[in-house]
Amino acid sequence: MQFIKQQVERKRISDSIQQNEQADHFFVPRKLRWAYAVELYKNYPFWEKIVGGGFGYLRKFDKKFPSYTGYFKVEYPHNVFLSALLYSGLFGFVVFLWLMYATIKLYISNRLNILLLAWLMIFSFVIFSSDTIFELPLFAGFTILPFLYQVVKEKVTISKT
Repeated sequence: MQFIKQQVERKRISDSIQQNEQADHFFVPRKLRWAYAVELYKNYPFWEKIVGGGFGYLRKFDKKFPSYTGYFKVEYPHNVFLSALLYSGLFGFVVFLWLMYATIKLYISNRLNILLLAWLMIFSFVIFSSDTIFELPLFAGFTILPFLYQVVKEKVTISKT
């Protein structure tokens, strides 16, 4: 009986270690890229902190993280917030935050709850896996959708009066 308990405990510990290794495989490379993105931003000249440095940061990421050898693949922070901050500075970052806020607000105010849920699910993927919100056309479409809905809704209301 003691032997079985030991085997079960070993299996539990082994499974736990394997799960931690899988989580580390996902998060550690991203944490390194996030830290490097923050470091790059801190080293920007004042003006670039305000308006950004464009997409030049991608070359720096390629030099820092050259492990990928695929065709047409470039490295990036794997975080849309940090990417927005790097390529468009504080100004673009604030605009990006406003866009996300306005999108959520319009989804809620127009009672498009199912579409909001879909947008949030896609956004949770985009946050950790994309360079820009436009990299995944589905997300860009779902971001623009409540604005289009609002315009159509207002035109219908105007035409009824």
